[in-house]
Amino acid sequence: MKVLFFGSSFFSIPILEALYKNHQVVSVISTPDEKQGRGQKVQPSVVKQWAEEKGLKVLTPENLKEESLTQQLKALEIDFSVIASYGKLVPQCILDLPQIENLNVHPSLLPKYRGASPIQSSLLNKDEVTGVSLMRPVLKMDAGDVLMQKSTPVTLDVNAEELSESLAEIGAELTQVAIDALSKQGKVEFKTQDEALATYTSKIEKKDAEFNWSMDALEIHNKVRAYIQWPVAYTLYQNDRLRLLDTSLQLGEGSETPGTLIEVKKNEGFLIQTGRDRLWVKSVQLSGKSAISGDAFLNGRRLKVGDSL
Repeated sequence: MKVLFFGSSFFSIPILEALYKNHQVVSVISTPDEKQGRGQKVQPSVVKQWAEEKGLKVLTPENLKEESLTQQLKALEIDFSVIASYGKLVPQCILDLPQIENLNVHPSLLPKYRGASPIQSSLLNKDEVTGVSLMRPVLKMDAGDVLMQKSTPVTLDVNAEELSESLAEIGAELTQVAIDALSKQGKVEFKTQDEALATYTSKIEKKDAEFNWSMDALEIHNKVRAYIQWPVAYTLYQNDRLRLLDTSLQLGEGSETPGTLIEVKKNEGFLIQTGRDRLWVKSVQLSGKSAISGDAFLNGRRLKVGDSL
């Protein structure tokens, strides 16, 4: 099958890789190169980098509605388009091009968590189950009819990066099953989403990752998990941002003032009192510095049990 792929993030890559192995990916469309990192150097998306390494044709249009782009893609005579974490709505002039179907891979159990940050929202909201939906894209965000879904459990020790990887693998599996069924004109059924059950997520902002020790340990832990890739959970310490990279919960204990250091273990981190319960802080990072263990951070600041952060 001839496939046109749209994607921009790490979530996209396992799905693109599966398509590359099993079908003819005639072109990849990704977002334009942009400034990234501390040095603000212009960098291509991870999808563009991956695709070019495989020798695939990559396009990064600013405007998907350009007539010249539509004609260029039309000449490819594609059977399917597959969208996976592309970041933009695909216009109807391009959705009209596939001879068989358009498919959009979304990492939530739609109609729950439409929008830009479904994986982070699942972690922040303490969901025990999430999953992947394969739907037909329309001009309203993540509102198309759903072909299939697959759920997976969410544990308290998984972060957004790890969850994204597992959901992407599920997405790759569902996409392959769908293409096989649709290309053979098998019996498939798209189901309309219940708009009354729809919930929405928003684009993540830096300020979303800030916390203070008066919050519940679980709330802080979930911010650490959800924002591990960006912007990373942080609190202010001596006018600097102290980022937490790895934490675990100690529930049902503690009545000390939030921010009080309770215990320190060499090479393991420190235990701190929060507004409710306690939190093990295993790895931290100050602005412009390398990541270090929690206990190494305390040693460097000459902090000890009983002190307050």
